[in-house]
Amino acid sequence: MVTNLTAEAKAIWARASQAKDPKVKLSLLKEFYSKMPHHKGTEKLEVTIKRQMTSLREEIEGQKIKRRGQKIDPWTLTRGDFIQTALVATLDKSAKLFYDMTGLKVGLYDVYNRPVVGPFTEGGVIIQVYLAPIDRSSGVSLNSKSLKIIRQVDLLLVERGGLGSGIRELLSAENIEALVGRRSRVEIKRTSTGGIRIIGSSTKIDNSSIARFLTGYGLKSCIVRVESDTLLDDVESALFGRIQKPTIEINIDSKADMLKMVLNALGLIRVYTISKSKSSDDRPILLNRGSTVQELGGLIHKELQYGFKYAMLQRNGSSTRVGRNFVLKDEDMVELASSLT
Repeated sequence: MVTNLTAEAKAIWARASQAKDPKVKLSLLKEFYSKMPHHKGTEKLEVTIKRQMTSLREEIEGQKIKRRGQKIDPWTLTRGDFIQTALVATLDKSAKLFYDMTGLKVGLYDVYNRPVVGPFTEGGVIIQVYLAPIDRSSGVSLNSKSLKIIRQVDLLLVERGGLGSGIRELLSAENIEALVGRRSRVEIKRTSTGGIRIIGSSTKIDNSSIARFLTGYGLKSCIVRVESDTLLDDVESALFGRIQKPTIEINIDSKADMLKMVLNALGLIRVYTISKSKSSDDRPILLNRGSTVQELGGLIHKELQYGFKYAMLQRNGSSTRVGRNFVLKDEDMVELASSLT
């Protein structure tokens, strides 16, 4: 249910959302929290604002630490070329599930003292799996470390039925929504001009309703990306900074099926490139679903994007010559030809 706020509260939120200084933003959020209604229908928003205020306090404290030259937090993950996932389970089950996925044994000492990560490998795709045990018996220290990992990764992996063991409630209390069976990741990028531009469309709500909703919160110019199953709740979540994490219930018995579930949840496809010697790379390139041949070329080398001539596509055992705007599918094999090579 979308939260109904007064015009005064919306105006304060508009100022807070535009504030750059974390101290100013924190002050405005405190004012917004005091002005918003507080009842059962606003519980989700209350959690969101409290979490944002906590994050701002941490940011302000982090700036002080940085100025003092202290060490960087080891629980801050480094972004790389691999998909990053978090294995979310109760403490008593997490080590076994982690071993089943990665083949690595881990002790409780390691879990409490450093981020534990291992590779899940299938079909040439390498996925980083971070161990993130969370339950009410783990203690505040371990839960807070696991939650920090969860906020940073691309995807959550949970045991079938695992969200029902109190994990969903713990995540929700930290402003994290685990989305199972749907993506609905909405992106809102503020712009200085151009009005409200919506990219994509939803079967659940029309674009004019999205535009009216955002206008009510003082947004005049922004780019909004929506998915086919986006709800107005999802737009509100993006507006207020709630963290929506695609989540899958893992099937370790079949690594191939599990890989497909991961890729589907993230909206990714695998594309294999073929060299002039007609040999195919074993490791696929991961692309967003709906990507074109030209976008593939741009990831490999700019000469293949700007000097593109044609591509030879192999799909379902047949070979076809295609152009730059041809839309690729999962497990396509492509040989690119460029006038600059």
